[in-house]
Amino acid sequence: DDPYPNSDAMFEDIINNKRLKIYQGGEPHPFLGESSTDENGFTANEKLRAVHDYFGHFVNRNQFGKVGEEAAWVDHSKMFSPEAQNRALFLSLNSSG
Repeated sequence: DDPYPNSDAMFEDIINNKRLKIYQGGEPHPFLGESSTDENGFTANEKLRAVHDYFGHFVNRNQFGKVGEEAAWVDHSKMFSPEAQNRALFLSLNSSG
């Protein structure tokens, strides 16, 4: 289950509790997989979700949903070189069924 019913609940949790819960379910990521579990039990995909939710959604208050995800992509991608942006987009498009 998603840890938050909506993005506002996530924003409030970060602000009020200094905590960010992440979704820890679904199928293994086709490139990051489950074999990447660290000593705390988090996979690389779960860590990536946390980074995306914080920098892509929280920092500029981009809502969940189509428009918010597109805005999150734009904001989050500024953290990376053009080469890394292209690679991430390629991986995203090729892993989305």
